[in-house]
Amino acid sequence: MGVDLDNVAMGGVTASNQSIGVAKASSGFGGQLDGILGLGPRGLNAGTFASNPLKMVTTFTETLSAEGRIPSTLMALTMPLALKPNGGSLDFGAPNPSKFIGNITYTPITQNKPARAFWGIDVSVRFVHPFVVILCDRDHV
Repeated sequence: MGVDLDNVAMGGVTASNQSIGVAKASSGFGGQLDGILGLGPRGLNAGTFASNPLKMVTTFTETLSAEGRIPSTLMALTMPLALKPNGGSLDFGAPNPSKFIGNITYTPITQNKPARAFWGIDVSVRFVHPFVVILCDRDHV
């Protein structure tokens, strides 16, 4: 796989000169596909450059933040409820205040393998109502 630079636009914001992986081949995707947008931690792209295995590719959110298009590299995921299945969203730079009430409690990335290499968190689930699931970190159950 090689690395090239391109402008990547998504949700009304554009990352200029974004590093992108250029695959020599792919399989199993089917249908129309423009590419895969990796949103994982920077460390997942170690080894992308054969000539310098320790060099890291700048992530999409890092590029947007460095260009001043978003205030930080934070990503906020809103999960839809069963009664409103199209209500989910992914916001870049900061949580969308219209998507929550009160304060946000941030949960650290888990230390459990293999999820700690990604955006894994420790959760327990309680069913309060057949349509509502509350996710809590272990310390806030």
